[in-house]
Amino acid sequence: MIINDKLSEELGIVILAAGSGKWRFADDDAGKVRYSEPPQYW
Repeated sequence: MIINDKLSEELGIVILAAGSGKWRFADDDAGKVRYSEPPQYW
């Protein structure tokens, strides 16, 4: 799924490392890192 900058801001998503898929929500602890799911090809 691709989202734009306005939607990511509305959802409170903070991009930590775009290339490796690291992100967190704005209200997560500073040390919390979430990872994007790998792509699924159909």
